[in-house]
Amino acid sequence: MENPEVEIKGRNAVSVQITVLRGRNLKGTKTDNPMSYVRADYNSIHLGDSGKLQVTEGEIEYNFTTSFDCSFDGIQGLDNLVHKPVILTVIEILPKEKKKKDEKTIILGQVTVDLLPLAEGLCTYTKTLTVHPMGGVVLEPIVADETKATLDIALSVPEPLLSEAQLEVSNLMRITVESAYSVPDSWNLTGPQFNYIVSVFLPDSTQKDPRIVFSNGILKVTGEKEPNIRPKRWPVSNVAAFGAQNIVDSFIEICPYEDEDGELNSKEDWAFRTEAESEKKRVTWNIERRCFLESDALLSLQKHIAENTYLPVEIKRVPLAPPAKGGKSSKVDKSDEEGPIYFRGVLYVNMAPLLYPGVKRIRGAYPLGPYNEVEILEKTKHKKSLTRDTSGGKGQSQHSRIVVNRSKEDKGRDTMRKSLVNVKSFITEHGLETEVTGIVNIEGDQYTEAKSYIVLEFSLDKPLVQRRLREDLSKKISEMIPPRPLFPRRTSGADKAVTDYHNQIISVARIIMDEYQDMFGRKLIEGKLSHDYQDQEERKHKLIFELNTSGKYFAFKEQLKVKSRFKRV
Repeated sequence: MENPEVEIKGRNAVSVQITVLRGRNLKGTKTDNPMSYVRADYNSIHLGDSGKLQVTEGEIEYNFTTSFDCSFDGIQGLDNLVHKPVILTVIEILPKEKKKKDEKTIILGQVTVDLLPLAEGLCTYTKTLTVHPMGGVVLEPIVADETKATLDIALSVPEPLLSEAQLEVSNLMRITVESAYSVPDSWNLTGPQFNYIVSVFLPDSTQKDPRIVFSNGILKVTGEKEPNIRPKRWPVSNVAAFGAQNIVDSFIEICPYEDEDGELNSKEDWAFRTEAESEKKRVTWNIERRCFLESDALLSLQKHIAENTYLPVEIKRVPLAPPAKGGKSSKVDKSDEEGPIYFRGVLYVNMAPLLYPGVKRIRGAYPLGPYNEVEILEKTKHKKSLTRDTSGGKGQSQHSRIVVNRSKEDKGRDTMRKSLVNVKSFITEHGLETEVTGIVNIEGDQYTEAKSYIVLEFSLDKPLVQRRLREDLSKKISEMIPPRPLFPRRTSGADKAVTDYHNQIISVARIIMDEYQDMFGRKLIEGKLSHDYQDQEERKHKLIFELNTSGKYFAFKEQLKVKSRFKRV
């Protein structure tokens, strides 16, 4: 049988087909029967538009089909497939106004299509999905499901993307970043706006950059407690409709503090966490990132956990780009790390429980501390920085700043910052252990002062180490002991005692016969012994007298005692 890993990498691209069959309950801004079309996008690529059709009696038959190629080069195609949805945008065409040639359009809503079933071995997949409205559009959420605006979609591939053998040796990891609680008090909703970013270092042999980035965290003020039922969001930033950002049928599973795997699960931490999660500031992501792991990536992950135990997770914030002409701040996607970095912190996730038999999920609260490359090297043996560049230019770290209140015009402070960055670079390059890096990270120290922590979850479709089946545990002990040569058979018990007694009788009889021969053997040979009864009795008495006086009779008596013969019976 061929190696499934080689089979995946050697395959040609497979065409993934998306068909929008029909729409229901689509209402326009000015009419209940609008003219509309559907636009399809995937991985920031425009796939195509459907025909412009009129809604009749609440339904519209689009029958629009488009496709894209799923590549298997480096597994990036499959990894994109499991964590990036197809985005369907329903666009209404407004009636033309007089003296205006151009058509006006407005987005009615969006749908995100999950492609994961195709990566799980399905060739065809159909589903009815809700069209989530844009802000201010008439497609408002309605309680009754039968009146919600929906699209019927169908997915198909000409052949399974993964065979059964490939599914057996691969795995799917889900990383969920929920919220950062008890964040520094200096974070405010007013003033300059920032993009809050979390980066997870995931060792993966198929990626040059093994970081998983979670951006666009939402800063919330005190008094806003998170709901118990929270949907997980897609890790993409080009979905405009708020409801479409949620992954269908995927929710955060909350468990009691004592059942968590993090560091803040002891009874002493419960009161603080209850206060932090209900009364203090927080940054919320609720984003799930799926990672397709083929066999090499699984081995790399297991090796990292076995050798290092800890996985570093970095948090930082970067300024948002200046407002565009439309007046809206742009959310950064590709340029997450462009510009200065503020409040750089790090936490460490103990991944060892994932090596326990049958364990597929760890979730818990992990305390934040100041970013320190020396500490990261000691804990994780990871020599490279978690960011692309920490020595200047794009992505330059600003955690070496001495003051919190910054001013670009203050050249003296800029000179001090550059000097501290150079000191830090020298320390990192030469491996010197010093406390300078901990002293200069004033912003990072605020995480420690505020007792900030992040709630994270790591889950797998299949455990890294399989739990033993009950049938294996119910084996007989004799089956678990390696075979050995049989011991030689030995006679024991009553049979051996009787046999030994008979042998002793024979031995005593022979000794008595020898004694009789010594006393009367010569006369017997010469024929001088009388065979009369009285002569025989006389010889008997002489023999017994000889045995008694010599002590042989007592010895024979002790030798033939029954108790000594049968003591092992």
